[in-house]
This record gives sequence, C-alpha cells and structure tokens, in this order.
Amino acid sequence: MFSGEKKTAFMVLGIYWISTFFLLASINITYFSMEKIKFRESIKAELTSDAKSLASYLEILHNQYNQEMIYPRFNTFESAIYDSDKNLIFSTFKENISFEETLYSKGGFTYCIIPQTPYYLGTASIVIKKKTKNFIDVIDKKILVLPILLFLIIVLTSFILIRIILKPLKNNIDVLNKFIKDTTHELNTPIATIQSNLELLENSTFDDKVTKRIQRIKSATISIKNLYEDLVFLTLNKSLKSSLIMVNINEIMQTRIEYFSLLFKSKSLVITINQNAQTTLFIDEVKITRVIDNLLSNAIKYTHKNKNITITIEEKSFSIQDEGIGMSEVEVSQVFQRYTRFDTSEIGFGIGYNIVYRVIKEYGLKIEIDSQKGIGTCVKISW
Repeated sequence: MFSGEKKTAFMVLGIYWISTFFLLASINITYFSMEKIKFRESIKAELTSDAKSLASYLEILHNQYNQEMIYPRFNTFESAIYDSDKNLIFSTFKENISFEETLYSKGGFTYCIIPQTPYYLGTASIVIKKKTKNFIDVIDKKILVLPILLFLIIVLTSFILIRIILKPLKNNIDVLNKFIKDTTHELNTPIATIQSNLELLENSTFDDKVTKRIQRIKSATISIKNLYEDLVFLTLNKSLKSSLIMVNINEIMQTRIEYFSLLFKSKSLVITINQNAQTTLFIDEVKITRVIDNLLSNAIKYTHKNKNITITIEEKSFSIQDEGIGMSEVEVSQVFQRYTRFDTSEIGFGIGYNIVYRVIKEYGLKIEIDSQKGIGTCVKISW
C-alpha cells in the first residue's frame, strides 16, 4: 500500500471511527439513562408493594385500637411511620430520614417514602428500608457486552468499507504500474539504439548547426535515460539484492555531474562544487547513484536558464541547492508520494523523490528539504 493509499485509508477510518464513537456514546448514554430510570421504577414498585403490606397491618391495628398493639415486623425489610408533620410515630431502625427525596440510597440500603391515606394510627408516610441490588451490579454486564459487540461489528465493517473504497484506487495503481513496467521494457532498445548512433555521429565532422542539433538530441537522450533508470529501479528494486560497499561520495558526485554536463550546458547553468571534505558511505552504489541522479535531475529540470546550482559535500552529508521554482510547505510535505507532480510542464512520472525517500529510509539516512516558492530548493542528505 502506497503512502497515498494509507493516507486515504487512515482518513476514512478516522472519520468513520470518530463519528461512530460519538454515535455509540450517545446510544450508550441514552441506554444507561433509560436503564437507570427503569431500575429506579422497579425498586420503587418493589418497596411500594412492601409499604402496602405494612399498611394492611396498620389498618388491622387501627381497627383494634383498644386492644394491645404490636408493631408489625418483616424479615425482608424494615420500616418506619411518620405523621403529617413528619414526626416519627414508630420505627424499626435508628437512622434519621431525609424527606427531600422519595427514593434514595445510603449505606447500601434503599429508602422509599410512600404517602398514606387514610391515616391509620395517624400515619401520613411510610418509610421502607431495604437491602436492594446495586444499579451498577445489574447494568455492568449489559454496559460491557453491548459496546464490545458493537466495536467488533464496527471494526469488521470498517475494514470492509476500506477495501471497497480503495479497490478502484488500487486497480488504477495496478494498471499504472503495469503500464510503467511495460514502458520500461519497451524503452530499453530504442534508447540503446539512439545512444549508439549518437556516438557514431560524434566521431563524424559536421557544421556547427548540425553539431548543436546532435548535442540537443544527446541531452534529451540523457533525460530519457535517467527516467528509464528510475523506472527500472522502481519496477525491479524489490527483486535486486543490495551490494554494500564503501563508496566515495565525492567521486560519484563528480561522475554524475559529468554525466549531466550537457543538460547543465543546454540551460547555461553555473555549477559550483564545494568539497569541504572527502566523504565515504557504506551503501549500495547503484542506489546512492539513483539518489544523486534524481536530485541533480530535479535541480536541472526546475531551474531557469543562467541560474546557479551549488553542490556542497561535508564529512557526513552532501547537499544540492538550486535557484529554481521552489516548493510550498504543502508541496514539500507531499513530495515523497509516488506519482506526485507539481509542474506538469516538465516530463516525468513523479517518482524521483519517492525513489530518493525509499533509499534513505532503507539505509537510515536523513533528508532535509528547505524550499521557497520562486527562490529555490536545497536538499540535504546526511548520515
């Protein structure tokens, strides 16, 4: 999966998961609130039923008022009776009662205040004290099972959704990769033919006008050859084994500058080389060459005529700075994505910086890009 595909996948998953999270949170909160109300109503109904049982005994005692009265006790709950002024008449427990709420919990017990009419034995309110189930104990399994079940469904559907969304993109990329692979195969023979014939022509004598035309053809061939090398690297890199050796960056840089000399000359570019140190790097020579070629090629491609390109080699780094069209911060952040191009007036597939990034990532190198629109770009590779 390319970085563009990953970015799209993460964006879709992010939006899907965040929106689903808030939806589930709302459903869970609503469900929790409804279950709490339902639980309170069931407890209240249970304690009201106990109060009715007590009220039945109070009625009997009220009708036998002249006889000896014994306040009823129950094994499943305790009780108290109060008059209309909230004065205690009798209680089987010692706690003080708060009349601010008709149903509340305290110390592991639930208290329910039930108004009474008629006032048997002067009772205006019955208070039932009972050990009841805790709401959290009742709801915890439901609260856990439901989100877990929904989460598994979301994960499954999100991956199905991503596959559906990315399938057309993947198909298009596969088609493009096949096209590039086929193009690479077809380019090899004509490029080799052009180069061999140019070498024969260079050994012949022509007037200045024809010689200049041959040089322009050779410059164009170098650009096409560089693009061809990128395509080969892109399509065959995974199957190629790395050959690690200690390479001299100064020598490779000089060789590649000579290779691109016609392109420098065709745009009248001034090349300045600051070799502040002789530096070496343990790396695959082909891959570091591709890095240097792509950086030089971009510098040539996007620098206007009669401008400067400065190459600086330090002990643990090298940089290539141009006076080209430059890039914005947004473009710099996207430049490593494959097939990304910001200037369609120049030839290419938008794979150069992607190749550079893959090589520096493979060998743990660092890349810094300092660029400003209309001023130029400086790319520094360090290790």
